[in-house]
Amino acid sequence: MFKIRSVAELSAVGTGPAQEGLVPVTRPLVVEIGREPIMILGRREPRSVSLLFAYATPQDFGDTVRALWQDYRQRLEAQGGAPQEVTALVVGGSDHARWKANKLIATAQKGGAGEVLTASLNGALYRTVRIDPATGEILLREAPVVAAHTNPGSASLTLDDDLTGFGAPGGGDVVANATRFFRHEKTFSALTERVIPQFLQNRPDETFTLWSAACSNGTEAYSYAMYLHRLFTRMKFPPRFRILATDYNRSLVEFAAKGVYEPTKSDLATYRGLFSAYGTVTDKNVAFNDTVKRHITFKQYDLRKLPPSDKFCYIVAANVFQYYQPDARRGLLTNLSHALRPGGYLFANPYSPGMARDAGLEPVGEYQLYHLPCDAR
Repeated sequence: MFKIRSVAELSAVGTGPAQEGLVPVTRPLVVEIGREPIMILGRREPRSVSLLFAYATPQDFGDTVRALWQDYRQRLEAQGGAPQEVTALVVGGSDHARWKANKLIATAQKGGAGEVLTASLNGALYRTVRIDPATGEILLREAPVVAAHTNPGSASLTLDDDLTGFGAPGGGDVVANATRFFRHEKTFSALTERVIPQFLQNRPDETFTLWSAACSNGTEAYSYAMYLHRLFTRMKFPPRFRILATDYNRSLVEFAAKGVYEPTKSDLATYRGLFSAYGTVTDKNVAFNDTVKRHITFKQYDLRKLPPSDKFCYIVAANVFQYYQPDARRGLLTNLSHALRPGGYLFANPYSPGMARDAGLEPVGEYQLYHLPCDAR
C-alpha cells in the first residue's frame, strides 16, 4: 500500500494541516509533524488515505487516539469496508515521544488493522512527510531539531522569541490544534462540585468570568459555554457568565468566532443532546446558536503581554507551558495569576508546585487546579 522513501528536501506544494483529528487525504499533502508521531491509514480498494494525529497530554492521549480510531472505523464500515483491509503506517516520534508511537501501534493492532508498519521511530529529529494518496508514495524528510520553533512539538521558547510560526495565517498548518470537545474532564467536574457552588453562594448577583487563554479553534470555549449555561439553569440561577477566548493565531480565532464545527463521530454521538440544545446539528456538522455564542468573546492575544484588565473567576491555559522554558513559564504563570480575582481558580500545565507557590497560588489536588486565596493582594 505504502512506499516510503527518504529525501533531503520537500516541496511545500500542497501543504496541509498537522492538527489533531482524522483528516482524509485526497490530494498530495505535505505535513510537518516535528517530533510527534503520526499514523497514516490506507485502503487499497477503493483507494483511500487518512491521517490520524493526536497531540494531547499524557492523561488524554490514549483516549484521544482510541476515539479517533473508532471514528475512522465507523467511517470505514459505513463505506462497506473493514479494518482488516487497512494498512496502518506509524511515522515519527522522537525519543521523548516514542511512547506515543507505541500507543498508536497498539491501537491499530488491537483495532484489527490488516497490516501495521513503522518508519523513523527513533532519534531527536524534526520530520516532514509528503503523502500521495494516488500512488501510496510517502516521502520522508528528517532534519536535526533546531530552535526555529515553527512547531510546538520542538519548541522551548523564551519570552523574547518570535512566534511567527504560531500566528501566521498558515500557522494552523503547523500548530497541533485540539478539535475534541470537553477535554480535561476534571476542569468540568471542578465547576460542578466546587467552583460554581462557591461562586453562587458568595456572589449570587455577579457575573462569572472564565478565560480560555489558549482557545485554539474554539472547541474549548464552546464546551465551557454549553456546560456553564446548563449548570446555571439546573441550579435555577440566571446564566450570568462571560467567556473570553484568546489565541495567538488570528486565523484560528476567526474560525472559532463562526461557531461551525465537524466533530468526530464519537463526540457527535456523545454530545448530540448538548449540540442540539445549543445549535443546529446535521449528519456531520454542528453550528452553535446565540444562546452560547453571545456569552463568548474571541480575540487574538499574546499571553506574554500584560494580562487583560478584567479579573477572572476561572482561567484555563491547558498545554501552553510545555512550549516554554522554565523561566518563561514563571513569567506566564505570574501574568495568569494576576488575571485571577481573589478566590479564583487556574488550570494550566506543566509547571512546578514551587513555581505556583511563588505566584501566590495554592493547589487543589483532586482537580489539578490552583487557587488564589480570597485574602490575596
